[in-house]
Amino acid sequence: MNRAVVIGAGDCLDVPVAELAGMFAEMVLADIVTSAEVRRWEKQRPGRVRGVNWDASGALAAVRATVAAHEAPEIFARADLGSPPSEESDFIVSANCISQHGLVPGHSLPAYERDKGLPERCAKAAAKRHLAWLAEGPGVRLLLADAARYDIGPDGRQLKKETLHERFGLPKPDRTWRWDLAPIPEWSRDFHRAHEVGAWIFLSGAEKFL
Repeated sequence: MNRAVVIGAGDCLDVPVAELAGMFAEMVLADIVTSAEVRRWEKQRPGRVRGVNWDASGALAAVRATVAAHEAPEIFARADLGSPPSEESDFIVSANCISQHGLVPGHSLPAYERDKGLPERCAKAAAKRHLAWLAEGPGVRLLLADAARYDIGPDGRQLKKETLHERFGLPKPDRTWRWDLAPIPEWSRDFHRAHEVGAWIFLSGAEKFL
């Protein structure tokens, strides 16, 4: 195998860098900011691990403070993500970042003060664009994202469930597992916060998401 790309690598807390670097000739770790942990991996595996700064939304350069509320989602929807942050790749992973592409920028816009629904609209537009781009990519592509969020009482009883993946038009995940995100009292003194993480596998074409 030749090259693997992880989009949203961050601090590599959930990325098996050593294992992937052993399977591929080159391991590309991409994010909007290259972390110190990525730089450490570059030094440990010179020529095999490479960090790349890359805007996976393709829109941040165009989303400025002067953008109106009705314009921002359209910018994300029409964004040109370009090629993956490397040449042709055998394996591309979008790691737990699809909900953030438009959500975080949407909150930062001055227009948000007058339109509280703006971040959600930006998030949906950016997610749809990211999915279309991922589905058209080469090789095997893997999307990792939160499928559901749970509030669990101290006695283990489920207090609340919020489905997340349906916000972005995603079907049922190919695989799921539970992530105990924040035990009492990290998020709340009244409940544990847990996520169901989903994995969606693209093998060929875009049929799964269209």
